[in-house]
Amino acid sequence: KKKKQKKSQVPKATNIKERNEPVNSNIQALRNRWVCNKKPGCESEFCFVNAADGGNHIPLTFPRLDCWAAAMLKGPAFATLEMPPNHQHFQMVPDELRGQTSILAEHRQQLEKAKAAQALAPAPLAATSGPVINFNFPPNCCNFFKLEFIGDCMTVQEFSSVYNLSDELESKLIKHGYISTHALCYTSIEDLELVGLLRGEITQLCDAVSRWCDSSEQRGN
Repeated sequence: KKKKQKKSQVPKATNIKERNEPVNSNIQALRNRWVCNKKPGCESEFCFVNAADGGNHIPLTFPRLDCWAAAMLKGPAFATLEMPPNHQHFQMVPDELRGQTSILAEHRQQLEKAKAAQALAPAPLAATSGPVINFNFPPNCCNFFKLEFIGDCMTVQEFSSVYNLSDELESKLIKHGYISTHALCYTSIEDLELVGLLRGEITQLCDAVSRWCDSSEQRGN
């Protein structure tokens, strides 16, 4: 079925605020749980106590709180009040004390490996009259998108409209309870396969997430 062209619209600020209420509620719960009582000695108002590192305090900055709160919306397998998400913000916490790996974290790890492989590859020689030397880079070097920036929270319907997802893919996401881009951020590829997404649909979704992230970077967020 050919998807009808939809008119792209930027979400209204009031709608974004309403959809962010669950995340804001989780942020407040995390703040209540992780109030730092190490005074004097710790400058942060909220800290996660890393039990695996002798009780070392990890300051809960707003980016960390926002990341953790959004992951909690996905379910207890990804994050709880006691368990931070498997995300670069909490890379100092052992894997066994973090939630399941998200689709973004998986791609980020792959991107870092690809960059490392590219850095180790020899640089091509300048053009000369001698024999031509070809360098074969790992195919994954160009297959992973940039994930340092996260776009604005949008409903799945808005996300589908702006990034032109197929009607079938949008319907599957909504049917299985994905209501916003925050939830999609913490969805594993295994989850997408389990709910019946085809390989091509997963690729289509990853491409849309990549452009969503890039749009935030271009705005300087």
